[in-house]
Amino acid sequence: VGGLTSIRELVLSGSHLPGPLPAELGLLTSAQRIELGSTSLSGCLPEELGALTDLAYFQADDNSLSCAIPSEVGLMDALTVLKLDHNSLEGCIPTELGQMTNLVYLELGDNDLGCAIPDEFCDLASIKLIDIKYNDLEGPIPDIFYALDNLDCFVAQGNRP
Repeated sequence: VGGLTSIRELVLSGSHLPGPLPAELGLLTSAQRIELGSTSLSGCLPEELGALTDLAYFQADDNSLSCAIPSEVGLMDALTVLKLDHNSLEGCIPTELGQMTNLVYLELGDNDLGCAIPDEFCDLASIKLIDIKYNDLEGPIPDIFYALDNLDCFVAQGNRP
């Protein structure tokens, strides 16, 4: 994968690619779209994804990804869509995701994420959809969420009160 540094789109959804995501994915710095949904991926998301600062769309849903979401994902400045739902991701949602001011769709539902919803989500000025359903999140919804003018859909059922 690392030899494809000038590729703009990598679409492998529905392919059978068992195993971990290679760290070399972070070398695809010209990529604007990466689709890896339903590919039988496992293991952790590599920190190197943070180098993909021009990436607008990242999809790795419906896999067996585990571990915590690396904080480096928050460095993906151009990202408008982040789909990591239907995996086994764990740990807290990184507060750094709140720095992704271009993010429009955030789908983290159906994982094993814990802790509270980060207050930093209030900085997601472009956000239209936040799906964090069926995790192990706890605590109240931050009051500042009600000031997100563009938020059309917030899905959080199936978490702890």
